[in-house]
Amino acid sequence: MSDEQRKILDMVEQGIITAEDAARLLKALGDSPDSDSGESAEMPEVPPAPEAPEAPPAESADVSVEINLENFGERIQSAAEGTVRGILGGVKNLLKNLSKGALEVAEAVSREGALSCETIDEDFQAAQAYPMTYPLMDGEVETLRIHWLRGNIDVRLTDEEHIKVTEYSQPGAAQTENRRLNWDDSELSISWNNRDHHGQEQPGPIVHLLVEFPRSSVQDLAEVEIKSIAGTLRLSDLKSEEISLSMVNGKMELSELEAQDMSLSAVNGIITAQNVTAEDLNVSGVNGMMTLEGFCAEEADLNTVNGMITAKGNCGELSLHSVSGIAQTELEKMPEEAEIHTVSGTVSLGLPDDDSGFTVEFNRQSGAFQCDFPLQGELGAKSGEGVYGDGDAEIDAHTVSGLIKIYRV
Repeated sequence: MSDEQRKILDMVEQGIITAEDAARLLKALGDSPDSDSGESAEMPEVPPAPEAPEAPPAESADVSVEINLENFGERIQSAAEGTVRGILGGVKNLLKNLSKGALEVAEAVSREGALSCETIDEDFQAAQAYPMTYPLMDGEVETLRIHWLRGNIDVRLTDEEHIKVTEYSQPGAAQTENRRLNWDDSELSISWNNRDHHGQEQPGPIVHLLVEFPRSSVQDLAEVEIKSIAGTLRLSDLKSEEISLSMVNGKMELSELEAQDMSLSAVNGIITAQNVTAEDLNVSGVNGMMTLEGFCAEEADLNTVNGMITAKGNCGELSLHSVSGIAQTELEKMPEEAEIHTVSGTVSLGLPDDDSGFTVEFNRQSGAFQCDFPLQGELGAKSGEGVYGDGDAEIDAHTVSGLIKIYRV
């Protein structure tokens, strides 16, 4: 059983999601880029869910970004204005991080069949015997930009003296006419486009990228931007004013990152981030799973359309939004403000049971609102305002037909 499957089952046992939600997510995991399409795996049994108001089943989102947005637009027309405003903001940020060229490649990959991360990793094992190293570079780096198609990307800090960039690809895929490296005035840019004679992006071969920086060369980073179509992106121990990472189909394995502005987005991938710190943190996805452990932000904006996001950490202001997926955040300290919105999904907010308190204004149409804390105030069936403790933190909770839950940590 994978870690993702175990997290889903644990959430059922805690009453955060229903058995029906868990079954849908487990099925989605079976179709994710991290699954092996050549073998069938037995789905783990989902334990019975605690009694909770039943929400209507969410529609399964298509891999195509355009279809996702079309269905999203149809659903939100009847949604509450406040709920939709927050969710739209997250989706817009996701699309902003995906270039037009990336979407063209995603469509081409979809037509041919998306490669799983296992397939790309197997290719990497064979491709390590065929390295191609660019000329070594010296100097301090202020800007790093990588735009890549298919293959793993690994950015490492070393104790060496030179900046080193290496490609790995099996024989027959090593042509470099469509891949460019540019080192100019403290900016390192590595790009790969694979356009045909009609100017249309094509999937291309699998090429893996290793970028190694001396630790002393990245002390004054201003911007890190990495965009990838398929593969695994590994990045750790990096500090920059701005970090923007986006992926269409694959995995991100991130740790010990710090930035003033940090944006992490994936269409159909898996994001795992440990100990990320930012003044402004934005995490968004369409399908797939996103997990944040030990995040710290002044403002955190966490969004999913039809996937699952779980986060643990601290922030002053929180926006937690879902269309028809599952979004859960546990905070060690009470935030100053929080918005938790959903259309037809499940959104859960875990708060500490200490001397502080909060005021929650909730509104639901045909969905459900649950709170483990005893509330005082005007608590209507469809809407109301409840106060717990000193009532300092302000929470805005809206659902159309999904479930919103506030629980003790």
